Amino acid sequence: MILFLTSLLLPLTITHDATARVPDETSTTQGGRPMHLVKKYDNLRDPICRKKRRAHHRPGPCKRVLTLRTTYRYAHPNPARQLTRGDNEFWCKDWSAVARGTYYVNWKEEIKGTYCWITGPRFPEIYRNDWRCGYSSAIGYDVRVEDCWDERRTGDTTAGWWISVYDKWRVSAAFRGFPLHWTYQMHVNLHPTGNITLKHDD
Repeated sequence: MILFLTSLLLPLTITHDATARVPDETSTTQGGRPMHLVKKYDNLRDPICRKKRRAHHRPGPCKRVLTLRTTYRYAHPNPARQLTRGDNEFWCKDWSAVARGTYYVNWKEEIKGTYCWITGPRFPEIYRNDWRCGYSSAIGYDVRVEDCWDERRTGDTTAGWWISVYDKWRVSAAFRGFPLHWTYQMHVNLHPTGNITLKHDD
């Protein structure tokens, strides 16, 4: 009964109408297409895990892991013909970035989406960027998205700009009877060349 009630009370963060729990980050498909590991940040500090372990006199490692997976590019089934005149091509990629606490801490925050861009004689540009934050879960902890937004940024790319998708969230837990929380942030950079990169910020 306790396990059953616990499963009902596991927190799901709702942001941008994202209400569904997603599979574990080891899942290798999205939209029927295989996803491939692009970048993994390992052994990032997790202050909540460290304090919880010290409070319970449990030595051992604590770490936070961020991973980015994408599909190979594929032709969009309904290309924007007015934007793909001549030799231009309309491509898309699915992507998923997951942050999770491991060892003593058991929580997960995911941001995922699909983005499309144009290649060819026409000036490259990002045509569409669909994304959602808030696919979160935790056992004994609360994961709450505090902000979820995108930003058009300039940089050293063919088109001179790209879009960064940000996900800022807070992980909370009880620490010797007192609430403890830490805020994390990650963002995914979507380049007009089809390149997707991941960056984390504490």
